[in-house]
Amino acid sequence: MQSEDSLFKTYNLIRGVFGAHKTKPRGFVVRAYPTPAELIIGDLAQRARDANVKPVAARGFWIDKEGHDTPIGAPLTKDEKVVLFFHSGEFSGSTPTPSPSQEQLRHLTCVPRAILAQIPTARRALAVEYRLCELTPVYRDPFPAALLDALAAYAHLLSATGVSPQNVVLVGEAAGGHLALALARYLATHGDGLARTAGWHSPPPPASPQAPLSPEPRWAHAMVLLSPWCDLGTSHDTPGAGALAQTYGFLEDLDPRPGAYVAVRRAYGDPLAFAAVDTDAYLSPASLYGEASFAGFPRTFVAVGRGDRLVSACRTLGEKMGRDLGPRVVLHESSHGREPRDRTPASPRSESVDTGTLEMIRAWLAQNS
Repeated sequence: MQSEDSLFKTYNLIRGVFGAHKTKPRGFVVRAYPTPAELIIGDLAQRARDANVKPVAARGFWIDKEGHDTPIGAPLTKDEKVVLFFHSGEFSGSTPTPSPSQEQLRHLTCVPRAILAQIPTARRALAVEYRLCELTPVYRDPFPAALLDALAAYAHLLSATGVSPQNVVLVGEAAGGHLALALARYLATHGDGLARTAGWHSPPPPASPQAPLSPEPRWAHAMVLLSPWCDLGTSHDTPGAGALAQTYGFLEDLDPRPGAYVAVRRAYGDPLAFAAVDTDAYLSPASLYGEASFAGFPRTFVAVGRGDRLVSACRTLGEKMGRDLGPRVVLHESSHGREPRDRTPASPRSESVDTGTLEMIRAWLAQNS
């Protein structure tokens, strides 16, 4: 069995040349350039200025598929898919330290390796260490800081491996699912301009705005969202809804800290007024008060447990995405909340996805792959 010490690989980007630099006994660190200014355009550029957020060097971890040890800089195999993973953590936690513990390694690798196992043509994932917002003493690194990091990782992934956008699988859990949605929205809105600037390859857009959506994904092969936190506003905070009725989910660690759930939403949405978060397509794509469009998004699999406090918002997300993407969106509800965390390193199950859900993801990804 592959040791956990061999899970992480590093790329250092030096004027387009990638070299391996072992920095820690447990593995390697990925460091990418900040997002080039020419890739931060339109609404994202304005939001970054409003929030006084600037690009920084994004960090991440290369994670091998179970049983694989892909050399750094290894060329792509035919039709190889590459996973871009965004971890959970309520926008304020779960990022590993420069010297991660064994527990942090398991937490970081569990989900991407479970998804990698469902994709026969994939053998590596890039797990992004995006910026987390600070709650005290003052709000810091609000939206779109994490999105800038996600965009930097996406651009880095394309240049580091040579993978085409159509072979990238976006995966996010909880807050990471929110970030995957935001990245997909930015790419759907500005992808053509970004491709011209960065030299990305993409299939031609539909002949006209009225033409059916291209059946071939343009900026990602697919997107897998695991209990995505898709409404940072209050539209689902109603009696009987999962946000209030359920106590199980990715946000349970916030419960002992009075007001932290609201504080995270305020901090991440700063400097927008809290009420504006309810209708913002980036921050609350599943809001009942907004009309977010999902045209141009990749085909998407949304998984959530019926006992998860995010279940109501995820149902709304599935409905809204279905209006624009039709059968290219699947909402799967398991009969429970998340799988209990399995701390056995060799376990084939992720800490947040049950075996049945993984099998459904595998079958779904196999369609049109």
